[in-house]
Amino acid sequence: MSPNEDFIILAIAVVVSLLTLTGTVFGFRARSKNLQIFLEDVFEFAPDGIFLAAPDGRILLANRQAEKMFRYDKGGLTSRRIEDLIPERLRQKHAVYREGYLSQPRTRAMGSGLALLGRRRDGSEFPVDIMLSPLGHENPPTVMAVVRDVTERTRAEAEKLETINTVARSVAHDLRNPLTAIATASYVLNSEAQPTEKGKRMLTLIELNVSAADRIVKNLLDFSSVAKPRVEDLRVDLLLQGMLAGMAIPANITVVSHYDQLTTRHDPDLLRRAMSNLTANAIESMPTGGTLAVDCKSVGDRIEVTIGDTGAGMSDETKSKLSTLFFTTKAKGLGIGFAISKKFIESAGGTLRLFSEQGKGTTVTASLEKNPE
Repeated sequence: MSPNEDFIILAIAVVVSLLTLTGTVFGFRARSKNLQIFLEDVFEFAPDGIFLAAPDGRILLANRQAEKMFRYDKGGLTSRRIEDLIPERLRQKHAVYREGYLSQPRTRAMGSGLALLGRRRDGSEFPVDIMLSPLGHENPPTVMAVVRDVTERTRAEAEKLETINTVARSVAHDLRNPLTAIATASYVLNSEAQPTEKGKRMLTLIELNVSAADRIVKNLLDFSSVAKPRVEDLRVDLLLQGMLAGMAIPANITVVSHYDQLTTRHDPDLLRRAMSNLTANAIESMPTGGTLAVDCKSVGDRIEVTIGDTGAGMSDETKSKLSTLFFTTKAKGLGIGFAISKKFIESAGGTLRLFSEQGKGTTVTASLEKNPE
């Protein structure tokens, strides 16, 4: 479903909720019974579950699809708490998140990248996507939630990822042996033979390219790995400062940075490599110079790291394919940097969002939990 369709559902839900709870729409009483019945039917038979929740988490209203999705009888969700529809192990964290959201209410679109779970009445769990929007001008506000069951999408994505992982492992292992042989032969020729100056330059070039190919192999193995990350406490601001200090940044690129002093739990090596990949992409997008912006700040219960550039930007088609392994618009490279960075960040509960406009540049935002389990 497109963002426009999401907006239409939200608009219908808002109208119907106001009709149901107050009988008014933008100050005009709903005089037409037929119109009210029509809007109530649209609400009841919407393809997604729609909830209206009070600031304390009580469910004020839920449509038929919501009841079906969570396996409740008609009217069975009203007056329950939103936390009843969340796995028990996540309820305490959700209550904290809800308080944070109400302190800074904002519309959150579907497809935001968060891995969310719903809990049915029988205790079974399933993946969901949720759009949130505050209603009215009260503080704290009533909140509209549109919930979509993404079980089939998640299963299809898992199958696709497993296929990609299998290909990546196969390619990596098939490349490693010949690379080792080339590196060994180069070493022997360089140490035991007496190459000419031109020969030495060629051997040096071979060694550099073998090293580059070996890094690609390592990235492929990392992408296909199922090992859990080595999670530990780390200062995100210090990690970013160290990363930038170790990178070769061209003189025609101006770096603008801002770091709040923030701590999370993540694998420091994986997070550093993810941020390095994203920063390297930003630098490569500005061959004639520009501005590299690196920002680290607190947003509710999460930490957001943003890396932006003033390069050429991307088309919608390019953005849609960016997470696909081996997709690239560059003359050199295999197109694995962004996909691997996304996987590294998601490995410890993070998400990665991208905004890009042709002719204006690209901004990538990594959202990390402050206190992941």
